[in-house]
Amino acid sequence: MIVGLVAVYMLFMFAIGVYCRRFIKDSEDFLVAGRKMGLFFITGSYIASHFGGGFAIGGAEYGALYGIGGVWYGLACAISYFLFGAFLARRAYNLGNIYTIPDFLDLRYGSKRVRAAFALVSALGNIGIFAAQIMAAASILEMLGIPSQWGAIIGTVILVGYATLSGLWAVIITDAIQVIIAGIGVIIASVIALATVGGFDGLAAAPALTPSYFQAIPFSFEDWIMILAPTALYGFVSQASFQRTFASKDLKTAVGAPWLSGVILVPLSFIPVITGMAAKAMWPDLDPALAMPEIIQHALSPFAAAIVLAALLAAIMSTADSMLLAVTAHINRDFYQKIINPSATEKQLLKVSYIATAVVGIFGLVMALSMPTIFSMLVTAYSILLAGCFVPVVGGFFWSRATEQGAFWSFIAGTVFFIITSPSFLGLFTVPYPNIFSMIPSLIVYVAVSLATKPSVQSPVGA
Repeated sequence: MIVGLVAVYMLFMFAIGVYCRRFIKDSEDFLVAGRKMGLFFITGSYIASHFGGGFAIGGAEYGALYGIGGVWYGLACAISYFLFGAFLARRAYNLGNIYTIPDFLDLRYGSKRVRAAFALVSALGNIGIFAAQIMAAASILEMLGIPSQWGAIIGTVILVGYATLSGLWAVIITDAIQVIIAGIGVIIASVIALATVGGFDGLAAAPALTPSYFQAIPFSFEDWIMILAPTALYGFVSQASFQRTFASKDLKTAVGAPWLSGVILVPLSFIPVITGMAAKAMWPDLDPALAMPEIIQHALSPFAAAIVLAALLAAIMSTADSMLLAVTAHINRDFYQKIINPSATEKQLLKVSYIATAVVGIFGLVMALSMPTIFSMLVTAYSILLAGCFVPVVGGFFWSRATEQGAFWSFIAGTVFFIITSPSFLGLFTVPYPNIFSMIPSLIVYVAVSLATKPSVQSPVGA
């Protein structure tokens, strides 16, 4: 029954892609859903962009490992939308007929090299996030007896299938559906797990849950910053967030959707964490990474397990498809249309979109099969985006004196500094908070080079 339900669900997602195919007339339909999406669908897609494997499965892992303090990753996701809604959503929407963050950078700095630099790093970072979700999907399908590698392949084929067919139309509509399914599923898992241990009183009395499990911040300040900052600031450089802003049908939707998404994500953040705490209470020697799988396999009835497994797949796929389309937008718009073939026809642009989506999916699959853990991939992807891209993007909106040279060398400085200091890359020397510290040389170079060079002809746009 479980395998059958999951199979039906995945085929249903593919069918939506087939249905949405009728809405695709040009590249604007494919990349920004014709700029016609309302509050319900945009909000659902915003939530879906974060409510994936790291949020649901990783949240349970952090709950089993740290206790209630494991909620900080989920809260950081919500904070990222509050910050985006407060500072950038209105400005981004008012930019007008653009598709990507590099479109803005080109408008602001008048530079193809700044466009290309951001698009390259953003594409690589989003492929990393996509690959992390494929890994998470494979771990879910493995519980059904499907080998991990085949699970990754199956998940990728379904995702690439409906995304290639209908672009952001299919992604946003499936996101809204999948978020509802995912929310119901994780709530079911949490309620059953909590009831099994005797409710909140049972959690409080569980010998395996030491007092630190009930502390708001149970880890060191440095670990807290490393969890909170990259994700909370990611919204400022998230192509997925900007893409949903550009897909909004009006300014009210563009500004309201990130705020509403953040409000919904706050309570959702606690649900998988509580599930992980209940798993730890039931099995004190539990490997935290197996918190959610253990609950599904040993605490739920077959019917409930089927619902939760489908829900987890929904959460994972809803994040993965957003990242997939973000990379496609960079390839199609920022490299092909703006650099390689500026005179491309709509037919050519659509063809490139289809091919790019498929190729990115395959590349992400290869990366997923070669990387060790979901969380390390997510944090690394967020961090490298922030290191080089945060300052030129935010500065472009708020500082009129910034120049093209300042933006480009700021990007180089932040990215190179992160690569040489991060343990995930070269790790040549140690700095505190490498995720955040890399933005300091980026900012210094941005200001110094901008003041030393002639101001750009362009001025901040979208205010």
